[in-house]
Amino acid sequence: MKRLGIRRGFHASSLTLSVKVLLLLVFVIVTNYGAWNRVGRLSSALSVLVFLALWAVSVAALFFIAFMPQRLSRYLWTAVLAVSSTATLSYSLITRDYLRLADVEQLLEVLAFAGNVLSFYAAQLLTAALVGAIGIAALNLPPFAPAVSGPGARRLAAVLLPWVPIAGIMGVLLRFGGEGADGLPAQFTSPAFVAVLGLERMLSGRQPRRKEVAIAPADGPRPRNVIVIMDESVRGDLFDLNRPGGTHSGLLAHRAEMVNFGIMSSIANCSAQSNAGFRYGVGRHSPMADLKTNPSIWQYAKNAAYRTVYLDGQRFGGHLHNLMTEEERAQIDEHIQLPSATPPRERDMEIARRVRRIIQDSRQPTFVYVNKMGAHFPYEGKYPPERAALRPVLKNTLGDLPQSADSATRAAFRNSYLNTVAWNVGHFFDTLLADLDLSNTVIVYMSDHGQNLHEDGSPGYATHCTTAHTSPMEGIVPLVVLTQVPEVLARMREAAGKNHDRVSQFNVFPSVLALLGYRPEDIARSASSESPLEADLPTGQQQFASVFFVRFGRQPVWNSIRARIETAARDGSSVSAGTRSRLSR
Repeated sequence: MKRLGIRRGFHASSLTLSVKVLLLLVFVIVTNYGAWNRVGRLSSALSVLVFLALWAVSVAALFFIAFMPQRLSRYLWTAVLAVSSTATLSYSLITRDYLRLADVEQLLEVLAFAGNVLSFYAAQLLTAALVGAIGIAALNLPPFAPAVSGPGARRLAAVLLPWVPIAGIMGVLLRFGGEGADGLPAQFTSPAFVAVLGLERMLSGRQPRRKEVAIAPADGPRPRNVIVIMDESVRGDLFDLNRPGGTHSGLLAHRAEMVNFGIMSSIANCSAQSNAGFRYGVGRHSPMADLKTNPSIWQYAKNAAYRTVYLDGQRFGGHLHNLMTEEERAQIDEHIQLPSATPPRERDMEIARRVRRIIQDSRQPTFVYVNKMGAHFPYEGKYPPERAALRPVLKNTLGDLPQSADSATRAAFRNSYLNTVAWNVGHFFDTLLADLDLSNTVIVYMSDHGQNLHEDGSPGYATHCTTAHTSPMEGIVPLVVLTQVPEVLARMREAAGKNHDRVSQFNVFPSVLALLGYRPEDIARSASSESPLEADLPTGQQQFASVFFVRFGRQPVWNSIRARIETAARDGSSVSAGTRSRLSR
């Protein structure tokens, strides 16, 4: 009987050991399913050797953690590895690409909108969470055994060994300017990303002092109201303005006061970078330095004796986003947000009514910056169901993103987006502009970035904010100026006549400063390194940054939209020259 008990104990121990090892292998293989593809793209035998060495060290560290008897250390590392693996796998399932340092930094900036990500990408997130749960079980399933002898050595190993792969990956990132971690173990890449970001911020020292406004507005007449409307996730090439039969923009009925600059490239393909980049007038040559040191648009407006108003249709309760700080908010005279109970499909309509009241009631010069709700995912819920001009559409449920790449699901993906644009842009302008007096007002309308709907059949469902293999669609946005001020209308029509489909969002900031009353020569000397809309703009400058935050000597990654514009022209999906001329008049 005693011998039988020993055998049963031995078989039970062997079984749990086998299950544990099997689950660990499943955890590693599934979360790193694209890692082997990276080996074939490495440029040298030394790179392959380093790659394989880091993999060996990482797997050894993972198994060490799984078998360490120190419960607290094992639990802490389990949390780190599970979160890292789940985040990396989620990103890979959504984008069909590796998670990189630049992606992590951008994702950290949009944590406030995590609910949107959960509702749109629920299936991918839940799949990754299930794999993460397998990892948690594998790491904490018995048996446990000390990997080294001696209690002191065990404690030291428990503290130091798991850090070895993280330190190795950090070395790769520092050596290659934040790149080079593609295909390395998902369990340790995210901790390395966070550690590098923390190290970089520690070593960067104090932030440079922000400059003051160094120019003064000129005497003479200027618009009483200057309103900049920054839409969200709206692609400029899909409008009826820029494409016959395109999505309703609400602007064609207002040709008398409307100037269409056609398709414009955004500053970046992510909201925070484009919004903050515009507010601080960054240039292409030194965007990060400009973001840290330039005066804000609010400072220029206040220096020109304008009351400053920020109308935010996305957040509520005083919460800030798009890299706005309390210091910047202090420069705003009136910060308006909508009640949290306002439904998504009504937020832009309420914004339109608020803007109308500001224009109609203003008794002093007023500068307004608007962040619209726009067309960011999830698309369903942002327009009334009865206003769905295109069908089929996505299901208005948790995880309404289609899970296959067939034509029907791709069509639903696109239709939901276009229905949202028709409502949150078309009906927005129908509401805003109806019988509105713009004789003392200039409205500048644009969007923060475009949207990749994967019409070309490209894999994944990432719509924007990608840092590699970025689609031009992510940086295609509209630019429209609306006014009944004769001098401004004539100047903008002349500018649109020569710069249609040539404008970059970088060119808008100096022109807005000119609307506030600043002289072009003073703007060029002190406020902006970019040419205004009225300049003779070259055709090759329409580029947006997919990697905006750079460090370790790396330069921003720029992406051109010119190929898309030229393709649209060849396919006849751009407006004809005659129509362009009429829209600019």
